[in-house]
Amino acid sequence: MKKLLVLSLVLGVASLASAGLVFPTDAVDSLAVGTDAATTGYDLSLVVTSGDVVLGDVQFNDALGTWDFAPAIIVGTDAEVRVSASQFFSPARGPGDLFVMSGISGQGTVDVVDQLGGGVVLGTINIVPEPATMALLGLGALVLRRKK
Repeated sequence: MKKLLVLSLVLGVASLASAGLVFPTDAVDSLAVGTDAATTGYDLSLVVTSGDVVLGDVQFNDALGTWDFAPAIIVGTDAEVRVSASQFFSPARGPGDLFVMSGISGQGTVDVVDQLGGGVVLGTINIVPEPATMALLGLGALVLRRKK
């Protein structure tokens, strides 16, 4: 019983570290993940769950100051990016953008997963092609239809 109580307290405190996360529900070719309150750390995964989305490059926001354990990319593939940073001895950081991911391509959905909170999905981001790509696809369809 005592172990169960300790485990629930640890998981409860760990999930508070990313309680104020902010991210878009729709994105075209880049997205920013931030916090609306000060945070002592984060451990997040962005995981492609459907479609042909290819995740891009991550740039960390240095304006928030120095972290005790610097922001790092733990996993970096086309289908999953896991980033982490934490404070143990210094004050909490934020509010503001934690990181920006640019160069995203394709169409589909990406889940934002809180690894500190036991793998809880915090939300889903819909990745949609930029309008120019959709216009070119439409024009191509018209040309093909006209040839027939």
